[in-house]
Amino acid sequence: MKRRGARLCGSLALAALTACGSTAPPPPVPARSFDDPGFVASAEHELRYGTVLSADLEAAVAAAYGIDRRRDEVVVNLSVLRRRPGQLPESVAATVWGTWHAPAGEPAELRFQAVTAGDAVSYVATAPVRDREPIVLELQALPAAGGAPLLARITRQFELR
Repeated sequence: MKRRGARLCGSLALAALTACGSTAPPPPVPARSFDDPGFVASAEHELRYGTVLSADLEAAVAAAYGIDRRRDEVVVNLSVLRRRPGQLPESVAATVWGTWHAPAGEPAELRFQAVTAGDAVSYVATAPVRDREPIVLELQALPAAGGAPLLARITRQFELR
């Protein structure tokens, strides 16, 4: 009796698969492109971030910020802004910190320095990079005048020339 039940279940399963058409899995769904907006926001503040190879900086800009132009080093730039309805955002001072690491590596601290230009303040740090090897940047900022912490975790990959 057990044999007959097992055959019946097997036959029913085969019939169900056949009725559905193909037994092949559905085709994969194409990935949607992702554009990093370059900022994260919380309440009235936003943390804007960007990266550039230090070799791509103009010599005068690199010198002004004490950055050596190297093809295997990335510059991380942060700004904290306070949003104002109906007006342009306002640059604000903040405590910033962060780490960088290769996906399988241990995190290393980013050492930010404040850079001011008029009323605006931004923060820059550098980190080493390797050709086409992704790095993970974990960035944090706490606006000096109060507000929620701003956190960003981004991955970047650079082609060194």
